[in-house]
Order: sequence, then C-alpha cells, then structure tokens
Amino acid sequence: MVEIPFEDIKLPGYYFKAGEGERPTLIVMSGFDGTAEELYFYIGAGALQRGYNVLLFEGPGQVGPIHLYPDKPFRPDYHGVIKAVVDFIITRKEVDEDKLVLVGYSLGGYFVSEAVIHEKRIRACVADSPIVDIVEYYQGMGTEMLDIDEKDYPYVFKKYPMARWAIESINPRYGVKNSKNLPRRSPNSTSKMNLKKLPALPWLW
Repeated sequence: MVEIPFEDIKLPGYYFKAGEGERPTLIVMSGFDGTAEELYFYIGAGALQRGYNVLLFEGPGQVGPIHLYPDKPFRPDYHGVIKAVVDFIITRKEVDEDKLVLVGYSLGGYFVSEAVIHEKRIRACVADSPIVDIVEYYQGMGTEMLDIDEKDYPYVFKKYPMARWAIESINPRYGVKNSKNLPRRSPNSTSKMNLKKLPALPWLW
C-alpha cells in the first residue's frame, strides 16, 4: 500500500513492481464508485504478468478519499491530481519515466482525458469510457434526480430506496447537499472538453 501526497491530503493506492530494471508503468484509476482493489483484477494482475509495473490509486471524490476527506470532492482540474501521482511514481528507480501509461475506467475516462491535455510526461492513455462532455454524459442517464428538492428527501428515500443510494452517493462526491446544484458543480460543467487539445498518444512499446 502507498500514500500519495496531494496538497494537504494523502491519496490511497497500491503499487506493484513487476521486476528488476526500468520498466513501463501503468497508472490506473477507476471512476465514480469503483475501487483501487477491483482494478487489480481488471488490469493489474495481467499487466504485471506482461512486465508492467502497476500503480492503482483513488483521487479526490472517489470511494476511499471521500470517506477520509469528505470536504475534498471531485474537481475540474484533475490534471493536478495526476501530476502529483506522476511526481510520486517517477521517484522509483524501476520506473521508466519515458514509458508511463495512464488508464481510467468509467468516469475515470473523463479524468484521464482531461489530465493528458496538461501532463506531458504521460506517453500513452487508455480512456474507457472516453467522456468529453460530463454534463451531457449525466443527462443521458436521466435528469429526474435534479428535480428533487432537499426538503423532499425523506419522502423520496422512503418510497424509492435506490434514489437514496444515488443521492447520498452523488451529492458528497460533487460537494453539494442539494441535487439541484449538481449541474453547476460537475467537473468542467460549463463547456465541453477541447478535443483539439487531446494529444495523440501512440503505444511505443
């Protein structure tokens, strides 16, 4: 287990060394409600077998950090988070700085896409899913929750248990108490990501 310094907090993660000598390294994050632990079974074990070092981590707003630091929700400038993660991992002698791969699953696909526009030390990026407009992404799932006022939560929670799970999971991660405020607090909610700034990152190894 590792703790990655970021601003005034420490991000939880797991680091696995594939062997001796400099090697390519995967930096992997999940999305809205995924965990670093499950990432080991998604991609970590297979990457290690193929000679990649693997760093699995959770950033602000994700499952571990939102419990440890409830006042640190998702943020629009996730490239700052990724910079801190890269700064952390390149201190290890077995990590080849010229072969860093950034991987993001689900909502993590949005965060890694935003990050590689700014973080030039990343040489390859896998965005699964490749989300470029976060507001449109959520609107595609339905907007009914945005019409529920905070004073109506007790009634809604009693009648629709899944609504309680959704609201109590989503609101803290975006730093709001009322779902009506979500559109204003979604990462990059004012505009689409500038696709022209997304770099073409080839696989070099």
